[in-house]
Amino acid sequence: MVVIKLRHNSELVKFSGEDFTFFFNGGWAHGTSVALSSSDHTGEERCSLNLLVEKKVVLSKSLKPSEFRHIYAVLKPETNDELNILNRAEVKTADTDQVPAAGTNNAAIV
Repeated sequence: MVVIKLRHNSELVKFSGEDFTFFFNGGWAHGTSVALSSSDHTGEERCSLNLLVEKKVVLSKSLKPSEFRHIYAVLKPETNDELNILNRAEVKTADTDQVPAAGTNNAAIV
């Protein structure tokens, strides 16, 4: 069993197998899997934990970026990280090994 404590006295508990329970404010929700998502929703950056049953969201909980990273580090769930909270996006850099094309006047005049 894995217990991840979150803000507002809430907890995400992973039981043996793939069952999850999310406890919050005296209530709870059960799911068969979890997914994380981060996106820019109408100009507001949002991180979310989604509790799923048969790929349908039964509960969505707003997270702080630190909670998002912690859940990912512990559980490695399916993740849609549009905001690059996990710093895994590919960074494209300019190729500095370019050779001037034939017929161009890029030679230094001495």
